[in-house]
Amino acid sequence: MATHSVDLVPLFLHRLHILSKGRIVRGGTPEEVFTAPAELEQVKLRLPQIAELIHRLKHEDRLPFGRVPLTIGEARREIVELMKNI
Repeated sequence: MATHSVDLVPLFLHRLHILSKGRIVRGGTPEEVFTAPAELEQVKLRLPQIAELIHRLKHEDRLPFGRVPLTIGEARREIVELMKNI
């Protein structure tokens, strides 16, 4: 599957490779690839939208998320866990 839609990647792929100028610049599971937002930005990609939201809440607002989820379902579980601990 070839796509520029990063929001679809975690839903359909178990492994992926990011190409830039004909070269593989990063590869692995979605969790491995989407843990480096700065690297993604260098190749003009972004985190999936839900991951971007949780990443900002975790790093800018200091909310204690354990990990950055890549799908809405994962984000829901993380938020519910966070709410249980408040």
